[in-house]
Amino acid sequence: MIPAKDYELFIKLLEQAEDKIDIQEADKRINDDEQERLTFEQFFNDLELESESLQNRI
Repeated sequence: MIPAKDYELFIKLLEQAEDKIDIQEADKRINDDEQERLTFEQFFNDLELESESLQNRI
């Protein structure tokens, strides 16, 4: 068993490490010239179409 404070610190450090990995992956994708790019409108239009498709299945 470990003290609650140590556990809380461990969780905080783990979350920071995960955030750092996410940021590194995002930077890598942003700087990848072959990565598909969508405009703001395209992204939300695609979400809307997927949402409508899901609603039609219900």
